[in-house]
Amino acid sequence: MATPFELTRLQDILHQEIPLSAAMEIELTPEAGGFVVEAPLGPNRNQQQTFFGGSLTALGLIAGWSWIRLALREERLEPDLVVQDSATDFIAPATGRTRARPHPPAQAAWARFLATLDRFGRGRLAIEVTVESPVQGPDSALVIGSRIPEPIVSARMHGRFVALRRD
Repeated sequence: MATPFELTRLQDILHQEIPLSAAMEIELTPEAGGFVVEAPLGPNRNQQQTFFGGSLTALGLIAGWSWIRLALREERLEPDLVVQDSATDFIAPATGRTRARPHPPAQAAWARFLATLDRFGRGRLAIEVTVESPVQGPDSALVIGSRIPEPIVSARMHGRFVALRRD
């Protein structure tokens, strides 16, 4: 989807325009088939030394917003993009460097979103994000034998975003 250069560029924009993302030390990292949005535990921890719930939600929202922003740029579109609503289910404590993985919407939903944006100048799109953290340890995965265990799902976020064409 996005090149490392495009991810770095978007990360810089996020840090400038959404100061919370800089304070959270958010990084956009390329991954096979897409990207993830990562943040360390340190600036996002709560009194239990796990990720603060608000930081998990923000991480998920930024991942969803970033996916839509990058996908719109591929279409050569740059509308304003805002969150309409979101819900986060907290499943397990996040204990270290945490990553949010946006899941692309179905092709039919994306096509409907683009058609609505083109026709009416605004469109709504829902996106799901999975937030994962390491099995153990503050900023590194626990190695068992010769394998690294899969991360645990700490949260699932559902967000609806609205794109508004700039006139």
